Amino acid sequence: MTLTVQQLSGTTLPKLLIGTYSRDTLRWDPRSVQLTAGSNTISSDTYGGLIWIRYILPAALHQAKLKLLLTQGLYAHRCLLKTRQRTGNRR
Repeated sequence: MTLTVQQLSGTTLPKLLIGTYSRDTLRWDPRSVQLTAGSNTISSDTYGGLIWIRYILPAALHQAKLKLLLTQGLYAHRCLLKTRQRTGNRR
């Protein structure tokens, strides 16, 4: 898969996680790849899995921003953004 990282402000870059925690006994933790500014090409391993973006910032740097462009080798999947709260009735 290929994705492009554009750092808009700040100095910290995210990690890309592939897979889920303890989904099976073959790999207990997701594979972690440190992203760099510019184009990033990540090769799949035997297990594959969902991709996650982990972007952890110290409290003083919470104004950091970046733009990710997923350009090749990905399939659409439902997404949950932790920063959003759902209100109203669940269906």
